[in-house]
Amino acid sequence: MKALAFPRLAVLAFVALFVLTVGPDALTRFARADDAKPAKPTVAVLVGGADADLKVLREILEKVPGIKFKADEIKFADFGRDGGMFTSFFAVEIADLAKTEIGAIAKAVAAANTSKKEKCPPALFVILKYRPDSVKTEQLRKTLANVKGVAADKSWAGDANLWIGVDGSGQGKLSEITKALHDAGVKFRDPTDIKD
Repeated sequence: MKALAFPRLAVLAFVALFVLTVGPDALTRFARADDAKPAKPTVAVLVGGADADLKVLREILEKVPGIKFKADEIKFADFGRDGGMFTSFFAVEIADLAKTEIGAIAKAVAAANTSKKEKCPPALFVILKYRPDSVKTEQLRKTLANVKGVAADKSWAGDANLWIGVDGSGQGKLSEITKALHDAGVKFRDPTDIKD
């Protein structure tokens, strides 16, 4: 036992000397540099349906700080709703949720000057793969009703995906959306759970 005492004392002495030399904040400073919480949600956007709308969306999204996406993935799907057309699904990489949230992206999309903005305002939807027997549309809307920045009445449970409407207020947070879903027992692929 005494043989282990010296190495422990040496380690403690080193840590104490280190803290005294560089300051008590040094031990946490390195951890904070890696505290960035990235996310990679899949999204779709509802717009009027004109080809020019796609160009407007690409330009608007390029101005949102802290995100990456592949512009060529933004094209129309063969699915419409509320007088507009949806884009196909595309991934948005958010470098740090503390700096850029899904609400900021939705706010930028809502501000886009699209062709039929009056009839079909542009809207962002977070697309989450889920286990279809874990929630129905009515339950999903009740679950999301009190989540800030979410258009619960526009959200629905599809055959394989949850469509979570994010309003243009800028208040939507992925962590609050996913927490509400987890708390309700919904089984889904969490976009904030990124594995390297």
